[in-house]
Amino acid sequence: MPSITLDGTEHTGLYRGQCTCGDVWNGQASAEGTYGYSPALPVADAAVHAKLVHHGGLFTIVFTQRFKLWLERYWSAASDRLGASAAHLPPPTARSGFGWRSGR
Repeated sequence: MPSITLDGTEHTGLYRGQCTCGDVWNGQASAEGTYGYSPALPVADAAVHAKLVHHGGLFTIVFTQRFKLWLERYWSAASDRLGASAAHLPPPTARSGFGWRSGR
């Protein structure tokens, strides 16, 4: 089973993927406005590599400590932003959202 190691830094968005098959790639993550860079593209690149090179079989992704910190900080900041946005929403009602049924 292939193993893909991802390393990168949140400050520049630069990242590196390295697979046990010997393939190595570098890239820059997508900028997220004033919030820095999203770590989603490096993870997506790893999945695409596994699908195209290893024909979609099982694979493992290993995060370096630096990449793991990037993920944790990004998720924390995203959660804070969503929490702040949700504070401005009106409270839900019985008729809002999916799954409401009229009882008829």
